[in-house]
Amino acid sequence: MIAVAEEENISRAAKRLFVAQPSLSIQLKSMEDALSIELLVRVPKGVKLTPAAEVLTAGARQILALCDEVIAAARASHNGTIAPLRIGYSPFIDRALLQMVCSAHLALFPNCEITPKSGDAVELLSLLETGAIDAALLTLPANGIGLNIDKLSHDRLVVCMRSNDPAASLDEIAPSALEKKLKIFREPEQHPEGHRKLMEMLDESCNSL
Repeated sequence: MIAVAEEENISRAAKRLFVAQPSLSIQLKSMEDALSIELLVRVPKGVKLTPAAEVLTAGARQILALCDEVIAAARASHNGTIAPLRIGYSPFIDRALLQMVCSAHLALFPNCEITPKSGDAVELLSLLETGAIDAALLTLPANGIGLNIDKLSHDRLVVCMRSNDPAASLDEIAPSALEKKLKIFREPEQHPEGHRKLMEMLDESCNSL
């Protein structure tokens, strides 16, 4: 499926895979019948993936990448060359998320040493770019040279207020009740990009009131 997606042509994909074109076509038809979905649409110069096929292709790429990682992990374990995991995390990260990531890593590398380090986003991004740590859990946005960024969690923005505020007793708070009361309690130096994004969201909220 990946070869067909990249070549956008069954004949070229078959040649790349060193199989006969009719054989590849039969395999694709069998897959469609087994999944009860249409995978390809004929176009003038070849084929185009359906939305369902795009989902399958994306998943297949992830599975192949995981297979490569597992094989590399097995070889490293056999050779005794598993390096410690140096992972950073910011104070704003849920500790349960950190524990989940560490547990997932230990499931692949049972004997791996994990060295956690707490710090603000600016410090951790700098450590990542210099190679002083291997990974970091940060609140987005996060910008850095040569970084691979994956979203692991998504949380709602929380609004806090005093218990004696008139709006605190309401079952629902109208946006108008927050007018001129919204403020961000975070030092900009700890996460400049995050603070800038929050300021943009604050401005949008105020303009919509």
